Amino acid sequence: MKINITNLNYDNTRSSIPGYKALTHGTDHRQMKNFAAEAEAFLKEKDLPKKLWKDTMVTFQSGAPCPSSYKYSRACHYVRLIRGIKDWFLVSIIRTDQSPTEGHDFKIHLTQHQKNELIQRVEAQFSVYDPNQWAKVRKPRGQRIYENRKAA
Repeated sequence: MKINITNLNYDNTRSSIPGYKALTHGTDHRQMKNFAAEAEAFLKEKDLPKKLWKDTMVTFQSGAPCPSSYKYSRACHYVRLIRGIKDWFLVSIIRTDQSPTEGHDFKIHLTQHQKNELIQRVEAQFSVYDPNQWAKVRKPRGQRIYENRKAA
């Protein structure tokens, strides 16, 4: 199953997704689009180029946590979305039971190539030194700030 979520709306959600059954704590087209937008915001924040967004996976469990006094499990959906070249696609939606303390469980999964690209971008922003080696090197003395001041 690979369904483009861009075109999903209230009317065609049931007909587009085979075996989809609306649940009280289930997901809908708006929640899928919101989590896809949240993942895109994360990727933009990390300055990952759009051409590398392909194959990013988002998983989440619908339904928010309940108060601890609610002791029964409830039915919800476990959803998996994958980013294509331009759009997000619904890959799987599974009905599952959720304990009262669980909720949303939103995760973004990156490919190894995306992970390596992010690490390279972070490493470019700083240098690494060995503290043991640094302690052995004689540190230069500070210079006075006003030594090179020109006479007015």
